[in-house]
Amino acid sequence: MTPTAFISYSWDDDTHKEWVKNLAERLRKDGVDVTLDKWIAVPGDQLPALMEQAIREKKFTLIICTPNYKSRSDERKGGVGYEGDIMTAEAMTTQNDRKFIPILRKGTWDEAAPSWLKGKIYIDLSDNPYSERQYEDLVRTLLGNRETAPPIGKPMETIFRMDRHGPQQLDEIKRYIDKYAEIIQTMLTETVADGPEEANQVVADVRENPTASPIDKAVARAVSLQQQDKKDEAIEKWRAVAHVAEESDNDLAARAWLSVGYLHENPEDRISAYNRAISLKPDYVDAYNNRGATKGELGHSEDAIADYDEAIRLKPDHAEAYYNRGISRDALGQRAEAIADYDEAIRLKPDLAEAYHNRGISKAALGQRNDALADFDEVIRLKPDHAGAYYNRGKARAALGQRAEAIADYDEAIRL
Repeated sequence: MTPTAFISYSWDDDTHKEWVKNLAERLRKDGVDVTLDKWIAVPGDQLPALMEQAIREKKFTLIICTPNYKSRSDERKGGVGYEGDIMTAEAMTTQNDRKFIPILRKGTWDEAAPSWLKGKIYIDLSDNPYSERQYEDLVRTLLGNRETAPPIGKPMETIFRMDRHGPQQLDEIKRYIDKYAEIIQTMLTETVADGPEEANQVVADVRENPTASPIDKAVARAVSLQQQDKKDEAIEKWRAVAHVAEESDNDLAARAWLSVGYLHENPEDRISAYNRAISLKPDYVDAYNNRGATKGELGHSEDAIADYDEAIRLKPDHAEAYYNRGISRDALGQRAEAIADYDEAIRLKPDLAEAYHNRGISKAALGQRNDALADFDEVIRLKPDHAGAYYNRGKARAALGQRAEAIADYDEAIRL
């Protein structure tokens, strides 16, 4: 069945209208029944009624995002504003978010995306010419032909197959462990809940006894792949570890799912992995903290705060959780509460430069510019190459009338 789509766009200028028309024509050649307003409207038609009918009846609505489109949509002006009302109502009543596909045409995503689209995954066609890979992703989405996950094999067979590879693979793992022990140790410290002591033990166990068990070898291989930045392969290896460990060792399985979440680029996949980790280990502090960070990335600030609350309840001295909760509170405009969280993060970790930086921004927003200057000074002391701190200190100095000092800070920000 041929998929149908309506294109919502703003009439920025003749060049932009021509670009939209060319995109619609190309999509039609590639098997998508695309509708443009200029193709269906004739004199005497009620244009609002036509737009509403097209949005409701077509399977997809393609939203061409530009700074002008964002402005008109957010302010509910003209045809774009009217379409925005229809689309947001349709999304709420049908719960079919995938019907509305944002396409970035001009500017950055923050500059071009209407507020109701923030957090959505978008197609980037902003280059001239635009990316053929991104266009193919759009077509595959519309045709329902996106790449899907391969079938899941039998975990135990996979582990035993790895085990049958013989001494050559074991020697290879030993070489990786020896050569990259320090790097692997650092990575494990980041992904293992219990910190550097357990990371040390994992490395020591594998080095001393590489033939101990298939699961130990699988963990070593997963770490090696992760160190080589082979993310997809590392994810699959950690998944194998998780599925096998779920039968006997919930802690190891939870740590493996945490690593899967840490490596995934797609936020929804990360959240799914962290959910699995938490279901296996309900007191897993790092999983709550990481899940909260991902929810915050998606703009779900209140849900993120709930995860940080739980992380702090489980581990009251978790500096990163306080810092991250401050970010989410800032996003909700809760400046005073955010400052309190940054205070606690700094008390627990006095060299956390970003906590000083964010606290300074929040203080400046509340008009506490002298206090903000002190925070930016501390960031620069801790990280002399922090361009953002120079820029924000310049803003605070300009607001205080210290123009020459502000210019000096802007100079340094630009140099960096």
